[in-house]
Amino acid sequence: MTYNNLSLSNFVEYLRDSGWDYMDKFANPNLLVFSRRLIDESSISVLLPAKEDFSDYDQRVHSALGILSSFEDRSVDAIVKDITNFSSLTDKLEIRIISSFSEDGAIPLSYAASLIKGLKNLIVSAAYTEELPQRVFKRASQKAQSYSDSFKLGQTAHGSYIVTVESGSLENDDLAIAIEGNTLVTEPFSRRVMKRIHRSMYQIESFNEENNKLSDLVETGYNEGINANICDALLSLYYDNELMKLESKIKYSKSLKNTEELPEKITLNSADYYIIKVLAEALRENKPEDIELEGYISKLSSNSELTHGSINIISIHENKKHSIKLELNEDDYKRACDAHKEKKQVRITGIIDTSGKTWEVTNLTKFQVL
Repeated sequence: MTYNNLSLSNFVEYLRDSGWDYMDKFANPNLLVFSRRLIDESSISVLLPAKEDFSDYDQRVHSALGILSSFEDRSVDAIVKDITNFSSLTDKLEIRIISSFSEDGAIPLSYAASLIKGLKNLIVSAAYTEELPQRVFKRASQKAQSYSDSFKLGQTAHGSYIVTVESGSLENDDLAIAIEGNTLVTEPFSRRVMKRIHRSMYQIESFNEENNKLSDLVETGYNEGINANICDALLSLYYDNELMKLESKIKYSKSLKNTEELPEKITLNSADYYIIKVLAEALRENKPEDIELEGYISKLSSNSELTHGSINIISIHENKKHSIKLELNEDDYKRACDAHKEKKQVRITGIIDTSGKTWEVTNLTKFQVL
């Protein structure tokens, strides 16, 4: 095996990032020497040629990889892959399918189609929830749907069946500012999408281990991680009733420091399927929330004594026109009559039943004439 395509600069940066010290006072200028101190206070060294065009480049690199393989207890192929991708401007999500049907490194075509669709939905759902955190959404924005096209399906790898999804380039990506540990962090949107996927899977993996309450995950989980749509995407990564595990790793680009303090590897098993399913249903349950709407009064109706009345207003909500009916006390009804006469808008705040053609305010908390 030759290593002519293995970048020397990537190798050097990989060693530095892994905690190896560069010995700048080594006598031979044709060698780059890196040292690492061991637990027993002894040390080991890795020697690299100072230039890629040296005749012994392959030999030196082969020797260095052998030392790293023993030290890291990993295969040479895995280390070469990490060095090659060290300067990459993309994050990589690896999903390993562990099951009897994938032992030979192949998967059924029917499952492959579902897997690819599920991965795309996972990216779209994470992107839109990152744009607008919410428990569930009916349809992702056009931006989130088109954003998934910047992600690519990488090569599969050996070991059961491993599929790789590469993010869009972190360079010139839309930036978002987050506050993590009281520190402002500016991150490309691609990175934030990957982190949301990783957090979502970790929320499921750690659900039983940390004795979390389902209600807590439903109420707050979507702020930084999972929502119903991400649940649906994860469910589609499972295959019928087969016993299986989904092992996920995210390899963050070294070109941008990762501030996420989550496990590198996350594993979801067959039992987690039912947790995800229950969570998806709970996230979809209609929770009464105050909604604020503005519009013009289209209808007035009162009892003969004018002690109270009802009105209908026409308002735009989520780009759709709706008629909303609400009951008002005597004072508010009189103000509503004046507003209608003077063609003024009104603002209402309250819990609204949206199940019918005409929406109804079931608990009005505020009525204002604008």
